[in-house]
Amino acid sequence: GGPGKVSPPGYVPSDVVATDSAQDRAQQRASMRSAVQLLEECSLLRIEDLLPYFPDFALIDDIKEHIVSAVDAYASQIKALRHKMHATIVASDELRRDINRMREREFSAPCAAHCDCPQLAPTAAAICAGGLLAPCRHVAFP
Repeated sequence: GGPGKVSPPGYVPSDVVATDSAQDRAQQRASMRSAVQLLEECSLLRIEDLLPYFPDFALIDDIKEHIVSAVDAYASQIKALRHKMHATIVASDELRRDINRMREREFSAPCAAHCDCPQLAPTAAAICAGGLLAPCRHVAFP
């Protein structure tokens, strides 16, 4: 403040704040450039790995290209996952329809039928009078 005025605690004159801000911005830009250089040198490092180390209100001009590239890569991954999800939904719907059709099928076998395939007994679909009848019409008895 001026002569005879008392400044409140924590008061910093505006010319000092402006100098500090300019110095902070210059230091931030230098840090950003170093980060970009590090990204270009190390193929395992991604921009997402470095973002937590930048200040909340940092200028991103120097890393904008890397951020846009990362967002584009994530967009491609999301698109691929959506395609896989759609294909999975279609396949599961087809399986549900097949299962429902199998539930509605009726099988019959003569009472005197002999075991066609003993190895199918554990996997056969229907149980009838102690025997098993598979959808392929093989009869199995335990």
